[in-house]
Amino acid sequence: MGLTRQQLSQLYRPGGNPLLASFSWASGGKVNTNSGQIDLSLPIRGLRITVSGRLVIGTAAFGTLYPSGLLGLIRRIYVYGVNSAMGGQVTLYDASLSDLWDFAHLTQLRSGHLDINASSVAVPSMPYPTTYNPTGATGTFDFRLQFDLPFHPFNCPELVRPGYLVRGKEWKNTLALVMEFGTQAGAGATGFLGVSGGTSTVAFSSYGSGGGSPLINVYGLPVRMGKDVAPMVDTPGLLSRVGQPINSILQAAGTGVTLLTLQNRSTTRIFVRNGTLTAGQDNFATLSDVNLTSLGLNIGASKVIRPKTDIIALKAETALAYGRDPIQGSVMMDFMDSANPDSALPADSADANAQLNLIGDVASLASGYGTVIQEQQLLVPKGTLYAA
Repeated sequence: MGLTRQQLSQLYRPGGNPLLASFSWASGGKVNTNSGQIDLSLPIRGLRITVSGRLVIGTAAFGTLYPSGLLGLIRRIYVYGVNSAMGGQVTLYDASLSDLWDFAHLTQLRSGHLDINASSVAVPSMPYPTTYNPTGATGTFDFRLQFDLPFHPFNCPELVRPGYLVRGKEWKNTLALVMEFGTQAGAGATGFLGVSGGTSTVAFSSYGSGGGSPLINVYGLPVRMGKDVAPMVDTPGLLSRVGQPINSILQAAGTGVTLLTLQNRSTTRIFVRNGTLTAGQDNFATLSDVNLTSLGLNIGASKVIRPKTDIIALKAETALAYGRDPIQGSVMMDFMDSANPDSALPADSADANAQLNLIGDVASLASGYGTVIQEQQLLVPKGTLYAA
């Protein structure tokens, strides 16, 4: 049955962004929301994270700069809770901010915002913009960063988004957010910004001030659905985005090697980021498009889901689909070209003994490192609004 114009107008009505929690950032620190702090009195489509602060580099500039720069302020974002439809704990996000930033920016031009000294930083592209990391010089750098964590697929149409709302009905007061912060010091230390000079000093404080600490705010993104259409979503869909590291496999030359065995789950997208890593750190030291030269996907030993394809051709496919520039070191295998998550790879229907393997050709790179995010669709939306 078709929806009336009035019902269509009630489907997706964002309700502002109420502040849920505030935290102080500290190098190497960790924070988490308290029980019930994420308000689900209204369904939410995601969370918004903002970071503001000041970085002062004194005496000497950094000797080595890492490309993601200030994105390394948050080394891990972990969103989880107990979902009644799944019958247990579910992870919605578990990845670094820099990985999620590039993943989202492959699908849309403005997936977040970063400005330094009131000047907007360029969106990621090829080569990766050096403006993300200002520590190549001494100085005072006031920064503001904003990034959304949508519970629906990145860059999906407004009519799809209500199918992935997080509601109190399924989650009660269990939804929680944990953030772990990157580490950075001066005097030759290696951290998320890079390797500081031997005499460098590094100081973080509040925005526009030499005192205090950088501030992190977390906002909810509620959606008000009309009473006529809200009951049409019986059970919202669930997406899970979890980053998994790969390292030694990227450090030896190989053809058609298995990079990672993935979960046999309905999959909307697979995101791969690769480059090099400095020992003892978890932020990319460099980003590479020449080490992992092709990418493919198999189920079992012989069933080809996506044939092995040159990385540059894969990057071009994404760029054409979303009107975005390619991003250095990042590539995506997309099953949502139609902007409809119903086109997801149905890997959950495969034989349980047949492994879903991400394969590729590797040139070999010392200290080679990568992360893979398999965007899994744990539940599809159910109800008359999303009836097949």
